[in-house]
Amino acid sequence: MTPEDAAHTEKFLAKVRSPHAARELQRWAKRHEAVFYDAHWSGRGFTEAQVLGSHVQRDGEHVQGVIIKIVTKGDPDKEFTAHKKAYRDSPTFAERHLARIVEGLQLESGGSVTFQSVAGGDFRETQEIDEALPERLDQVDTCQHITSSLLTEWNTKSKSKPEQIGTLLAQLLKEPKDRLAPRGTLHLWAAEHEGLLTAPRRWISQGGQLWINPFALVGNGSLGDQLDSVLVTRGKVHGDLHPGNLLLPARDHTIAFFLVDLARHSDSSPLAWDPVYLLLTTIAKSLSVMDRRTLDTLQQWAIDPSRPQERNWPAPLRAIGVGTTRAGEARALHRSNTAPWRTQRLLCVVAISLILTGRDRLLQPWERAWFFWLAARAATQLVPFGPGPEEEPLILPATLIPQNTVIRLDDHRGREITGPVRSVEPPSVVGVVDEVEAGTQLASAATETVPNSVARETAPGDGPWEEFLSELRTVRLDAPDAAVLAACTETLRLRLERALSTLGDGTLGGGPGSGGEAAHLLGELRTTFEEAFQAGSTDTEVRAACRHAQLLRTWILGLSS
Repeated sequence: MTPEDAAHTEKFLAKVRSPHAARELQRWAKRHEAVFYDAHWSGRGFTEAQVLGSHVQRDGEHVQGVIIKIVTKGDPDKEFTAHKKAYRDSPTFAERHLARIVEGLQLESGGSVTFQSVAGGDFRETQEIDEALPERLDQVDTCQHITSSLLTEWNTKSKSKPEQIGTLLAQLLKEPKDRLAPRGTLHLWAAEHEGLLTAPRRWISQGGQLWINPFALVGNGSLGDQLDSVLVTRGKVHGDLHPGNLLLPARDHTIAFFLVDLARHSDSSPLAWDPVYLLLTTIAKSLSVMDRRTLDTLQQWAIDPSRPQERNWPAPLRAIGVGTTRAGEARALHRSNTAPWRTQRLLCVVAISLILTGRDRLLQPWERAWFFWLAARAATQLVPFGPGPEEEPLILPATLIPQNTVIRLDDHRGREITGPVRSVEPPSVVGVVDEVEAGTQLASAATETVPNSVARETAPGDGPWEEFLSELRTVRLDAPDAAVLAACTETLRLRLERALSTLGDGTLGGGPGSGGEAAHLLGELRTTFEEAFQAGSTDTEVRAACRHAQLLRTWILGLSS
C-alpha cells in the first residue's frame, strides 16, 4: 500500500466515531490490502448507528461502493444472520428490493461493522421515502403499492391464530431487548411514576380526561389477557422500517423501492408492524415542526388515517398514512378479516408508541410524552368498559418525562428557548394558549430544570468548549437551503474549529473528562456542514444534513449533562 493509499484510508477512518470500529476497519484493510476512499456520504436515518459511504478498493479487485454500518452494542452476528435469512427465504423479492451484505466484522467490545451494497447503484441515486415523495405526482399510490408489495409479494404465505393481548404486547416490547426490565428504555422513565409501570393501575388521568394505562395491558395475567383474544396474522417484516430504511430512486420515478438495514428482520412478526412503524417514525421526524394546535387531531388520525387530515401537515406524512392504511385494508377485505386486522394494527400502535417513549437520544421529552398519550388513546379503544365505581385512576403530572438538555428551535415563536419547549397533555385538553404567557412560563421552567453548568451564558474567561456549547444550544439548525444554513451557523462553525483544536490531547478544558467521543462527534458535525455546503448539494440534501446536525447536537450536549 502506498503512502497515498494509507492517507485515504486514514482520512476515511477519522470519520468513524467508535475507536473500536476504527481499529477493526484498519485491521481489515491491512489483511485485504484494501483502501477506503471517502464517498462523502453518511446515512441520516432514525437510528443511533453510524452509517458511512465508502468506495473500497481491494488489492487486485475492482473498486466497489459500500455502505458501512457501525453498531457498537448488541449481538455481533445479528444483522449478518438476519440479512442472510431474508435472502434465503425470499430470493426473488430480495433480489429486487433488499440491500445485500457483502462483509461482516465483529467488534471485540460488542456490536458489529457491516458492508452493504448501495441501493440504486450509487449513494445519491436513492432518497429516503419522505424526501422522495414530494417529487412524485402519485404519492399515496406509491405508498400503497410499496405496502401492498410488503404484505403480499414478500409474504406469499402467512400464519394466523388467536393470541392474548397481554402476551402479545409483552412480546413486542421485550424483543429484541427487554425494554420493561430495570434499566430498560421504558423502565427508566415510567418507573418514576408509582402505579404506572409497576403494579399498574388500569386507568390514568391528567387534566380530567380518563385513559387506559397502556402498561396495564402488558404481560401474563394483565388486563390485556382478560380481554378477548385477537386473531393475529404473522409473517415476514423488516422490523425497523423508518423512512431512512425505505429508499426510492431519485431520478427514475417508477414505483421501485429498496429496503436497507434488516437487523430486526423476522419471518414471524405481526404483519401490521411495518406499516404502523413507518407511519409513526415518520410522525416522529415531523413532530418538531408541527402546529401544536393540531396535535390532538394528529393522534386521532394516527389511529385511523381514514379520518380527515390537516392540510398543513407534511405531504409525505399524509401520503404514508393514507397509502399504508389503504393497502392493509385492501388485504384484509380480500380475505374477509377486516376487524382482526384493525385490532392488530391498533395493538401495533400501542407497542410502537411505547417503544418511541424510550428513544431519549432521538426525541425530546415532550415528543416522547406525545407518543405515550397516543399509546394510551389507542389502548383505550381496546377496552370495552369504563372504570369501576371504586376504581381510582392514577393522576399523572403535567411533565411526564423529565426534561434533558436537548435544545430545538420553537417554530411557533421563531427563537430558541432553553429547556422544555412544551409539555404534552392528554389530547382532549391540548389547547391554544397565549403566546406571551407561554413564553414567560417556558423561560421560567427552563431556569428551574436545566443545570446551571448547562444553562448559563458564556462568561468572560470561558474556554473554547464552553463557547462552542453555548452557541450549539441556541443555533438554528432547520434551514431550508445552504445559504440560510451558512448564515445561521457561521459563529457555530468558528467555535467548532476552536473546540476541535483543543481535542488533540484528548482533554477538554471545562468539557467532559475524556475528549475521545467528543472529538469524533465534533468531527462528524464538521463533516456534516462540509457536505451540506459542497458544490451541487440539493436543498433536500441540506435539509437531511440539518436533521443529522440536530441529532449530533443531542449527543454532544448529552456529554456535558
